[in-house]
Amino acid sequence: MLLAIVCAAALLLAFQQVLQEVARLAETRSLEVAAQTDAVWRCNYSLGVGPRESCHLQRSASRFVDKTLNTADGAQPASLSNR
Repeated sequence: MLLAIVCAAALLLAFQQVLQEVARLAETRSLEVAAQTDAVWRCNYSLGVGPRESCHLQRSASRFVDKTLNTADGAQPASLSNR
């Protein structure tokens, strides 16, 4: 009986940890989406076609850099990835 109680408590603790991590990831994702939406809004309401296109190009370039850095190859220093 004691073993069953200890196992149940361990499972509940593990489940709590999983739920906390999911909540943290959801909050992070929500903040990222809000920042992305704000950046798009600012680009769309720039004065003139030239600044607007330049803003969108800069946004897409920075997203490409972020994706590259988050890959396994992008995380290595240039001297190691050339080998």
